[in-house]
Amino acid sequence: MAEIVCPHCHATVPREAAFCPGCRSLIGGGSSKEQLLVPAGQAADTAAKDVVEEAVRASIAAPKPAAGQQSRAGTTDPVDPYPTDEQPRRASPRRQSPRPRTEQAASDDGAGTTALARVVAFVVAVPGAVQAAAVKLGALPVTVLVVVFALLGSGGLLYSVGAFEGPSAAEPERVGKPQLLAPVSHEVTCAAKASVTAAGKRVTFGAKHLVDGNPKTAWRCAGDGGKQRVTLSFGKPVRVSKLALVPGWATKDPTSHADRFEENGAPTAVTWRFDESAQRQRIGTPEPRWATLRLDQTVRTTSVTLVIDAIRKGERRAMVAVSEIRVHGYR
Repeated sequence: MAEIVCPHCHATVPREAAFCPGCRSLIGGGSSKEQLLVPAGQAADTAAKDVVEEAVRASIAAPKPAAGQQSRAGTTDPVDPYPTDEQPRRASPRRQSPRPRTEQAASDDGAGTTALARVVAFVVAVPGAVQAAAVKLGALPVTVLVVVFALLGSGGLLYSVGAFEGPSAAEPERVGKPQLLAPVSHEVTCAAKASVTAAGKRVTFGAKHLVDGNPKTAWRCAGDGGKQRVTLSFGKPVRVSKLALVPGWATKDPTSHADRFEENGAPTAVTWRFDESAQRQRIGTPEPRWATLRLDQTVRTTSVTLVIDAIRKGERRAMVAVSEIRVHGYR
């Protein structure tokens, strides 16, 4: 390979070289004996200028990487986080501005004024209409019509202001589950004398046994029991919704096992009396269990009276008995 000698540092470099790495000077080509004499400072400036110009030309000619693409130096170009103006955007709903308060108030005032004007016009026109009708139909028919319309108008006005009590003025119906109403006192028109069981135990038949919660005890009267009564008082008004009784003496003797229900008479029809009304209950064939009467609507009363209307006679005794009474409702 042909070589040349650097004229500055006398270093041997290839003939094709244009730059001496030893003294950093620019040299020229030629034969092995040719030497390019260039001052060291000028050679360095010229080389640096050439390098800069070459870098600029390369950067202009090289294609630019796309956004987000890895560049040649290993860095990534930043991506614009904001959309361009050309990208579509969702339009936000336009809110309708509220109606000005003054305009709405003016409209309301106008409506009120219009209604008042109509009423005034009607009142002013009534006398003329009445006079024309009187001329055409006569004074008496027109007077009757005026009185009728006046009464209807006054009645509607009084009803609207609450002068007359409508259905809402009545006491509202109670809601919820009815409860057992315990009387504060009880009264009967008759009571059989005390007796004894087969074992010799004394048994009484007063009215207290009707509400003691024990069907094996009973209220009993001698005879057929016709029109005999039991009255339960509650001390203050209550609302009754359901009535029930156990007809007859619903028990058997614990010693002799005699059936007291069959031996004594039992009601087959009764009437429940309240302060201002009454309700009849037909039992039919009585049995030693609850016979219930549910009222269509609650009844307001301070007392409940049970009246015996008819009975089934007993097999051995001329007695009529009732084991238990219950009154359900609301206090």
